Amino acid sequence: ALRAALRDTDFWVRYHAVRSLARLGAQDVALELCDLAQNDSATPVRIAAVDALGELRASEAAPHLAQLAYHVDAELALPAITALGSVADADGQRTLMKFAAGSEPRRRAAALQSLAQRADANAIAELSGLALAQSGTPTMDQAVAALTQIRDERAYVALLELTRHPACRAAAVTALTQVGIIAESTLARGLCDPAEDVRHATVEVLARMKHS
Repeated sequence: ALRAALRDTDFWVRYHAVRSLARLGAQDVALELCDLAQNDSATPVRIAAVDALGELRASEAAPHLAQLAYHVDAELALPAITALGSVADADGQRTLMKFAAGSEPRRRAAALQSLAQRADANAIAELSGLALAQSGTPTMDQAVAALTQIRDERAYVALLELTRHPACRAAAVTALTQVGIIAESTLARGLCDPAEDVRHATVEVLARMKHS
C-alpha cells in the first residue's frame, strides 16, 4: 500500500508514504526513493526521500546523493550532504571533503557533520588534515569540533596530534577538555610524548578537567 502511495497524485500522500517506509526500514524501496529524490515535482517529497535514504543507509543512493549535494537549492542540497554521511562511497567522501573545505558556510557545516557521522578512519584523517590545512580559521574550529563528536580513541589521538601545531593547539586543548576523562588513555600517552609542547598541552587539558 505504501509503495503504491509513492505514485499518488497528491504530493502529501507521497511525502507521508516516504516517511512511513523509512520508519519501517524498507530497504527494498531504495531505488524508488532515489527516483523521487531526483525527479519528484514537489520539493518536500524530494527532501523526505533524501532523508529516508540516509536513514535506510542505502548504499546504492550514494551517487544520487552526491549529485544532489551540488543542487542550486540549498534546502535540497543540505539534506543530501547530511544523508551522504551515512552512505558515501569513495566518490561521495571526496564530495564531502570538497564541501568541508569550501567557502559556503552552510554546506561546509553540513559536510563536516557528515564526516563526523561516518566516524571511520578515513573521515578522522580527513578532518584532522583539514584542521591542520585551515589552521587559525573558522573551518579549523569546525573540523576540530567534528572530531570532538566522534567518540573514538582514533579521534582523540588526532586531537592530541594537533597540539603539536601552534595554530591548532588551543582549539585541540579545548576539544580534549570537552571530551573529558573518556580520553584517559590518549592523555596518558600525551604525558609521555617526547615533545614538550604535547606534554604541556596534555597537562593543561587535565588541569581544566578538574576531575579527581
